[in-house]
This record gives sequence, structure tokens and C-alpha cells, in this order.
Amino acid sequence: MNGCVHMSASRKICVVVPVKDTAQSKQRLAALLPAERRQELALAMFEDVIAAISSVRELAGMVVVTVDSAAAASFSMVAAESASSFPSLR
Repeated sequence: MNGCVHMSASRKICVVVPVKDTAQSKQRLAALLPAERRQELALAMFEDVIAAISSVRELAGMVVVTVDSAAAASFSMVAAESASSFPSLR
């Protein structure tokens, strides 16, 4: 897969999604939410973005750039689920 989820071979636009360390995300909410909940929120938001991007059939693919293992694992799960929707992933 080369880190890119291929979506449409006929298109030339690929989306790049940068994700920072989710354990350090949403610092402005620190007074309201503990670190674990802020990380869960950041991952949920990331998954929503990936789901929205995945629904755009006109894209050539998607690349996630991150050092965050939780975000990488989440993206791997989405990529595996998308394999049935995008024949080029098989």
C-alpha cells in the first residue's frame, strides 16, 4: 500500500492528512477534560475526517502522516475496511 490508500486510479488528486500526537491534542480543553478524554476526542475527530475523505470516490488516494501509533492503528483499520470498497487495495 505504500502508506497511500488508493481510491480511484483514474484521478490524480491524493489527500494528505497530517496528525499530531493525539496524547498532546486539544490542550485548550485541559481545564474541562482529562488527557485520556482529549485523546479520545482527537481520535474520534480524525476518524470522522478519514470517513468523510473515504466517501469521495473522485480522489486517487489518501496518505496519513503521523508519529502517533493510535492514529496509525485507526487508519490501518479504516484502510482494511475500505479494501472492499476500493478494488485497487486488494
